[in-house]
Amino acid sequence: MATDDQTTALILAAAAVFIFLPVVMLVQFSFQDGLVPVPPFKGFSLRWYDKMFADRKLMEALGNSVLVGGLSSLAATLLGFLAAFKLARGPGRGAPRMQFLLMAPITVSYIIIALGLLIVFNGLGFGKSLLAVGIGHVVINLPLCFAVIYSQMGEHQANVERAALDLGASALILVHNHPSGDPLPSRDDVDLTRRLVQAGEVMGIDVLDHVILADTKYFSFKEAGRL
Repeated sequence: MATDDQTTALILAAAAVFIFLPVVMLVQFSFQDGLVPVPPFKGFSLRWYDKMFADRKLMEALGNSVLVGGLSSLAATLLGFLAAFKLARGPGRGAPRMQFLLMAPITVSYIIIALGLLIVFNGLGFGKSLLAVGIGHVVINLPLCFAVIYSQMGEHQANVERAALDLGASALILVHNHPSGDPLPSRDDVDLTRRLVQAGEVMGIDVLDHVILADTKYFSFKEAGRL
């Protein structure tokens, strides 16, 4: 077992070196005085950074990249959360199809998505702009945001009791923490407890309590008479 762990650690270390070493070398040679980023290192200098910050077009492009990246990430996260919340908490008949549509862009090459959006925008008379670029970023990022958020809100919560039943459990105590330091249950905590109790009644598993931990304090649904 120790040998297998050591082998795995070596493989991971080699992969990390392979991935990050070129980045480290590029950063290092960005501070050299020479024209070409190849060994040996030819003295420390900030002149390339002076040239970069003095280039108005380059700095304008950098600002546009930060603006588009930041706003498109916020938009994709918000839309992903709304979609995940709806499909996880109130799925309807069309939920599988909606999940398929939301995840479909992740299976397509980014170049194909970009070309498709460009054709659509040109057909609609929507010219090239930062807004168009931002929409493209949202289309690409939305599936990733949805997948991550949905994985924390989806059916795995109900699967807790299915796993307990498979292991021969006849009763269940739920425990989770609130990093905020406030142990009082949120609306989501109350809703989750109610749904797990209902699922437990169907499968013959009693939910004995739901305990929320927060620093040195805790909240017990059983003690509070809410279970």
